[in-house]
Amino acid sequence: MSEIIPSFRIRCFTCILTIQPDVTSGSSAFSEFHAHLYRFSRRSTVPLPTAVDDTGAKASYKNGILEVRIPKSQKQVGRQIDVDFH
Repeated sequence: MSEIIPSFRIRCFTCILTIQPDVTSGSSAFSEFHAHLYRFSRRSTVPLPTAVDDTGAKASYKNGILEVRIPKSQKQVGRQIDVDFH
């Protein structure tokens, strides 16, 4: 049986980070079955404390640790709404 190499699908929205593991392995039916189970069983969605700039995002995987770095957005998200008093 071949070695299973983890990979990840990472999506970044304004204030949400979604990480879904994927598995690349040999072409045997047994490996494909386990890759299918793994792919759909461990999706994580993480709310971020502030808006981020996804164009500067970077991710690395080393020694079993996935590290995702995303810079804070310099743009102001949202706007102030003035109240009219009658």
